[in-house]
Amino acid sequence: DTRFLRRFELLVDGIAPLPLSARRLSSRESIHFLTNPRLAGAARGTLGIVRRRRTGNGFHEDIDVESYGDAEASFTLVIGFEADFAHLFTVKQAVERGEVPCRPDELTFDTLHEGRTQRIRLGRDEAIRETVLSFGVRPDAISEHEARFDVRLPRGEAWHLCIDVAVRVGTSLCE
Repeated sequence: DTRFLRRFELLVDGIAPLPLSARRLSSRESIHFLTNPRLAGAARGTLGIVRRRRTGNGFHEDIDVESYGDAEASFTLVIGFEADFAHLFTVKQAVERGEVPCRPDELTFDTLHEGRTQRIRLGRDEAIRETVLSFGVRPDAISEHEARFDVRLPRGEAWHLCIDVAVRVGTSLCE
């Protein structure tokens, strides 16, 4: 009954992509079709963005971006994330009061696997709670709250990113 990921968002040059459609493929899978707003390095609607997500004890997401414009597209894709490990009753009470639960001071952040993984941890020994985000492409920059990818797409080309989010309670890792 713990929230392991409070925020998980995709931004293109700091702006949320424009939704086109979405479909549930099964009780654990969905696909979302998006495009870009007007960007400095890409005209509006020239990028096709597809997000495919499978959930379980964590989730796996594939993000595909394809350039349909007449010129090379350049943009920064950011995956923003936060964990607070709040109990669901705490979350519910905060939402009812219009508040956001506070982030615990005891969180630690580790960048692992040559910058491809960000681990957010609360607690020690047997009382551990962890959210681990692993990226199939090494981010150009990774921090406590985001992974940044600087993308240059020639006309007609595609770019792919896969993300695995795993959670851990105690000493068991659930993927």
